[in-house]
Amino acid sequence: MQRHRDRALKGAMKAADKSGARFVIVMGDAEISTGSVELKNMATGESVSVTLSALATTLAEKSR
Repeated sequence: MQRHRDRALKGAMKAADKSGARFVIVMGDAEISTGSVELKNMATGESVSVTLSALATTLAEKSR
């Protein structure tokens, strides 16, 4: 089952890149259990873990 998820995530990342998205938010089972998300900068490839409560602030700061 994990391989299917990996392929789905890879396809979603390609679609986000093709659409010109600057950031992608990844939220899987692990993130749900910790109340966080992975925020990926599509230009740099940098990925950081961010709590849901800090997501809007972090995204605004990184968008500047």
